[in-house]
Amino acid sequence: MPQDEVIVELLREPEVKEKIRSIWEGLVKIGLAVITIDNVSTRGGELRELTFILPPEVVKLIENRGYGKIKIDFRECRICKVLIKYSEPVNMSRTRFIEELRRHDLTEAEVKRVVEDLKRLNITSGYTDSPFAPFVIKNVELYREYLYKKYDQALQTLKYAILKISEKEHEKEGALVTPEQEKEKKERNSRGNC
Repeated sequence: MPQDEVIVELLREPEVKEKIRSIWEGLVKIGLAVITIDNVSTRGGELRELTFILPPEVVKLIENRGYGKIKIDFRECRICKVLIKYSEPVNMSRTRFIEELRRHDLTEAEVKRVVEDLKRLNITSGYTDSPFAPFVIKNVELYREYLYKKYDQALQTLKYAILKISEKEHEKEGALVTPEQEKEKKERNSRGNC
């Protein structure tokens, strides 16, 4: 999938790593996950780092509740990646460029919007129907700098969307809780009503 690179970069972000770790630790705390030592069977059972494991029943529960269906838009990151690739010294014809757009599930209209922004900054020509190249890069250095900044902004937007979604999922009524936690919650509520 084209967004794999973006996901890998998101998973490297310290806040996202911390949020994921806290979710795993929370699942361990309520008994829905375990921590075990990862081993490598090809190296005589060499022990590696600790890893979190979800039992198949918990995976099924999560899938049934719809937690695995979070929608996040990776389009802006994919647009930047395709345009950055276009700036590489390899001669990319219009046909190859269109193939690259399709491979990343993008349209010319989506890319044209960004190229027109670059044209206003006098970094590229306008987007054309030329059979040779859809546009000309006037200043490769500024072009890449602009796209890397735009990519980083899109990545930060995705990161905060993920962090916000995970907070909402945690707060959502019916989130994964143990019977003990449910009992404690009812007791707190009943004490508050007295």
